[in-house]
Amino acid sequence: MSNIAKLEALFGRPFQAVVFDVDGVIVDSERLHLRANREIALRHGMSVPADAWEDIFGMKSVDGFRMIRDRFGTGQEDIDRLVSEKRQRFLELANDNLTLVPEARTFIDFCRADIGKIGLATSALLSVQMPTLDRFGLSDMFDVIVMGDDVTHGKPHPEPYLLAVSKLGVNPDTCLVIEDAENGIRSAKAAGCVAVGLATTLSRERLLESGADLVVSGFRELM
Repeated sequence: MSNIAKLEALFGRPFQAVVFDVDGVIVDSERLHLRANREIALRHGMSVPADAWEDIFGMKSVDGFRMIRDRFGTGQEDIDRLVSEKRQRFLELANDNLTLVPEARTFIDFCRADIGKIGLATSALLSVQMPTLDRFGLSDMFDVIVMGDDVTHGKPHPEPYLLAVSKLGVNPDTCLVIEDAENGIRSAKAAGCVAVGLATTLSRERLLESGADLVVSGFRELM
């Protein structure tokens, strides 16, 4: 029995597609996003505790910074400026510090061979995510890519995953989603997908509390 067949037996359904988040799932980038977020927030006089940053993992930058501004700023900070400065700082950090999550590429190949249809659904903007995907030769590996630019409502709203499964031409309940953040898990579950939490960014407990159907510490557990 293949590993996908074991997952299908575990969840009691056949899978027709797998959709991946990017940051913290394929690319080990959440730590760089966090560093960039902190630096920009401090630059604008906002001191933000660690758990508040965890609350915005998986969100579009504009939504995350709006939440941070409303909670820890004056309410007058320019969101577009915060997002622009954060994007620039992240790209600077990524130049020398970006790596793939262990076994991510192997698992993508594995899903391509065993399931066929694979996609991406990320909250990041095209201008941030495509250079990352290009760097690792991932841009052409997916049948469908949904970016933050493509949706009106970012995660935890279901729109990103609803759009991905629609473009893939499958029913949500036959789609396996791999996520590392609460907001991503909630988005996938609200769309009707099966959600596996990858505990690369948040704890197993937090991912389970957000509704993950299964939580693993890494891709090796799925292979």
